[in-house]
Amino acid sequence: MLSLLGFGKRRRRSTKKTSKKGSKSPPKQLLKIARRLGLKVTVKRGSRRVYKSKTLIKRAVVKKLRMIKKKKLAQKKKLLKKKKSRKVRRTRRVRRSRRSRIGMKKPSAPMMQMYFGRLY
Repeated sequence: MLSLLGFGKRRRRSTKKTSKKGSKSPPKQLLKIARRLGLKVTVKRGSRRVYKSKTLIKRAVVKKLRMIKKKKLAQKKKLLKKKKSRKVRRTRRVRRSRRSRIGMKKPSAPMMQMYFGRLY
């Protein structure tokens, strides 16, 4: 019974001191750039928000900058294309009746009887 209570040999405590990791934030300049580009720099872990790692933020910044550059180039191309293609003015078409296009004259009354019978 006494052995259960811990009497007897004295137990040694570990000499290693457990230290909590200090939450090191990424460089301020990198955070500034990321925020300017509209990137999220924190992640939710449990009930608290923790900074993403330096490498993750860097990668996101590079990706975003590439995307912006790509968009700008596409806009430039579109503008140049628009300038190159000139608008061709279309002449106004005069609408004519079908008969005049075919070259037929208005048929006379006897002709109409011949085509459509006596009911006309």
